[in-house]
Amino acid sequence: MGEPGAAKGAAASPVAPDAVFVDLYVALITPAGIGINILGKTWYDQYTAGRGVDDQIMLLAADGAYSFLGDGWEQVETLDRVEIVQGQRTIRPPARLIKTLPFLHAEKPPPLTERALVFFPGGGEFDPTRPFQVNLLITAATSPGRHGFASFGLPYQLPAIYVLPAAADTAANGAKESRGSGPSAAAATGVAWRSIWLSHPVKIAILAAGLSTLIVILFLQDFVTRRPRLHRWIRIGFLAWTLVWLGWYAGAQLTVVNVIAGIHALFTDFRWDFFLADPLIAILSLFTLAGLFLWGRAVFCGWLCPFGALQELVNMAARRFRVQQIRIPPALHERLIALKYLLFLSLVAASFWSWDLAMSWAEVEPFKAAIILRFMTEWPMVVWALALVAAGVFVERAYCRFLCPLGGSLSIFGRVRMFNWLKRHPECGTRCRICETVCPVGAIKRSGEIDMNECFYCLDCQVTYADDRICPPMIARRKRRAERSPARRDTPTLASHAEGS
Repeated sequence: MGEPGAAKGAAASPVAPDAVFVDLYVALITPAGIGINILGKTWYDQYTAGRGVDDQIMLLAADGAYSFLGDGWEQVETLDRVEIVQGQRTIRPPARLIKTLPFLHAEKPPPLTERALVFFPGGGEFDPTRPFQVNLLITAATSPGRHGFASFGLPYQLPAIYVLPAAADTAANGAKESRGSGPSAAAATGVAWRSIWLSHPVKIAILAAGLSTLIVILFLQDFVTRRPRLHRWIRIGFLAWTLVWLGWYAGAQLTVVNVIAGIHALFTDFRWDFFLADPLIAILSLFTLAGLFLWGRAVFCGWLCPFGALQELVNMAARRFRVQQIRIPPALHERLIALKYLLFLSLVAASFWSWDLAMSWAEVEPFKAAIILRFMTEWPMVVWALALVAAGVFVERAYCRFLCPLGGSLSIFGRVRMFNWLKRHPECGTRCRICETVCPVGAIKRSGEIDMNECFYCLDCQVTYADDRICPPMIARRKRRAERSPARRDTPTLASHAEGS
């Protein structure tokens, strides 16, 4: 977990007097080398991007029966169970500058019952370059009518590698370490992404194999779609891999936070070491970016989004049990699909006004609850995620089609798509509208044109396109071939006439 400190406090307990009462953990996560390791790249961006360069963030975490926040801490002005002592200063964290965390991204974190981030505005009394101590204050009843008090201190000093030489003497410069210049600054504050990549060879290899398989599937789409059963099992198998391994196991779920943080990087300073700090997210992001030129949004939304895979697999099961599907009228569909674009543009605008406001709005994404935390988090987040999955039972990929701001952003940027490999017949949209009813997400217009901004590249329409038992133009073609065949059984041959004579 980066460079956290840990302390153990023992206090009287009616259950086990000699048991550990609480384990306290502290880490300053503003340096990217520590913060990304603890929070993961996506959530580090969520909590740090858009803040001032002088702002600092500290992680407090604990395991045990004692809560360092206490009951009803949101209603108090400052915490009464934690104080930060630095030199002659004693800082009581204001409740309004504290945000609880549902999880940590660190490898093999200790068991934790409580996690929170404490934000320190730039230019304040807290100096991240100087040693400090976090005191845990405990009050407990020792006898009827009497209370005892104990204080357990946990000293912490930021590792020297994260402190620029000039900052050792000047606190103001130390707070600006993430914007240092020159080789020494980069060496002091950069993220050791190479070592992170080297520590995950198996995950990187599996992801590379999965992406290579997807490329083969998409480039051989004609071979696949001429074989409906093969197409169906490939589709189910790949979506299952995306959900179970990529999402629930590896936690590689792109979110709209990645896109917004990238937009902000264009106006600030882009750091490759920050981008490469999470190898799976970096590889997935680059693959999705390249896919925009070839397939538009479809390569990610249709094949590599774990939550999208969850929705589609659930809908497949619902259809299997003959659950009645709701068909959205075209006029209403056109208006509903605009919602995801409005959500994305609102998030981008809000992020330049207030990053915290934008991130609170970004909770519309159910990815954290359904994929990263596997539905094991606060009940409002679980209810929202389950409600969206339930909607997908009756309307396939309802969230992806109408509400997903990430999908909206990829649709906008996907307009750079250079190729169109989905085939259409001249009769499509005129004398035949079979594919319009086959498309599960309503991406085929009445004219027969495929709206690639809404297409998830499931290839269902291509299976129908090549099927000479379902597609009317292909049925007509098959009949014409049969009529032209010289071996028609109903045509008498010269030999048969001779025998008859």
